[in-house]
Amino acid sequence: MVAVALALVLLGACSPSDPSAGSAPGGNATPYCSTGTLVALWDPAPGSRVSPRKKTIVIASSALITRSGVAVAIEDTKGLESQTEPLYGPVVTPTPSPTPTPSPTPPPADAPSTRPASVRVPLEFPSPLYYAARGFSLAARQTYTVSVASIHSSCRLSAIQGALFKTTRSTKRP
Repeated sequence: MVAVALALVLLGACSPSDPSAGSAPGGNATPYCSTGTLVALWDPAPGSRVSPRKKTIVIASSALITRSGVAVAIEDTKGLESQTEPLYGPVVTPTPSPTPTPSPTPPPADAPSTRPASVRVPLEFPSPLYYAARGFSLAARQTYTVSVASIHSSCRLSAIQGALFKTTRSTKRP
């Protein structure tokens, strides 16, 4: 079994009547983008540091994604840059498999309010399927969040809970 800790979100179907979909000004509901499955960030591992030369993001899914136009969006945490690339797959199991990130412990009761809340949603997918989004251009020394998006609709991005990674500083080639 592959343990996929952190970064888990149920991305069930959303419709304008779904209260989790939120509402746009004027009462028009805008649904969230969805795979219709449970997904987790797989590579880069949540919380990891990667080279800015990394071009591919891999997610694990609890089941076959049958919806068309599903994509992955990354956004720097400053909100200055975002990119969306379509998901392809299922792809072969990543080799070597990244080591799952351990579940963080909850923050102490007296933690300052500026400290982010810990994500505690580890789950094992008995037979995960992997999907890749290719072609990202990452900047050095940035923190990125990962979301589910669509290339066919204007649905709202669905953040993959805990799906955050950082890039290292750029290394110059001789």
